Amino acid sequence: MWIPRHGGSLFIALAFIAITPATAASPLPGEPRIAIIIDDLGYSHARGLRAIHLPGPVTLAVLPFTPHGPALAQQAAARGQDVILHQPMQSLSNHHHDPGTLTAEMPYAAFRRTLGLALDAIPQAIGVSNHTGSLLTAQAQPMSWLMNEVGTRGMFFIDSRTTAATVALDTAIAAGVPSVRRDVFLDNVIEEVAIAESFERGIAIARRNGHAGLPSKWTERRDGLLGVGLVEYRHHAGIGTDRNEPFGQRRRGGYAGDGQRKRCKSADVRCMIPPVV
Repeated sequence: MWIPRHGGSLFIALAFIAITPATAASPLPGEPRIAIIIDDLGYSHARGLRAIHLPGPVTLAVLPFTPHGPALAQQAAARGQDVILHQPMQSLSNHHHDPGTLTAEMPYAAFRRTLGLALDAIPQAIGVSNHTGSLLTAQAQPMSWLMNEVGTRGMFFIDSRTTAATVALDTAIAAGVPSVRRDVFLDNVIEEVAIAESFERGIAIARRNGHAGLPSKWTERRDGLLGVGLVEYRHHAGIGTDRNEPFGQRRRGGYAGDGQRKRCKSADVRCMIPPVV
């Protein structure tokens, strides 16, 4: 079995929210917030459980068709943590290591069937993000097919921005799909000091823009620091941590915390960013 290059480790993606013209032009009112997504889950059950039991609200991005993905998604939902589908997509390296990878060569019927099976494999998912995809996310036609399915299912999309040439976010906006992007990428130094500095930088961005974050690679020997960071920064830095989706799906009338799939009918960013609880 192929193991991801991160060794199935926890990958923390506190993704800076890009406020696009289709959403809002100024920061949202209220307490600054940081959103945390844990990517690449499904290959290791033990590491997935550690992510689920972190002392704070996080969102689990689960790869479809992995040995432990379905069970982890179910357990996360049972604990009230939100789950998104981390959909594999073709990269420029053209290595289709993950089962269910969407490729540029797929005709529409095969693309839709593969995506549908992936979504059905993780029924707890309330949104979709791309895993790899530096080739596919730069192509308008498959992104249009993707957003059509995501929108039809009432889900949101997170552009992981694995390439500067991505058209995924623009395609989502054009299709009326609630969407945000990862804007800052800081996972090259896996050390305690570097992770702490990443939190501090995220706090500074959140205070300036209202809602912010940063990504950081995670390994087994460092997973305790995230838990400490969640507690410390939440209670002492005046920064809240989002729950119920990484960038939320707040709807009129509130949202349920039961981990079941929720629906977001508006492309307004306020539909996507929940209050901190």
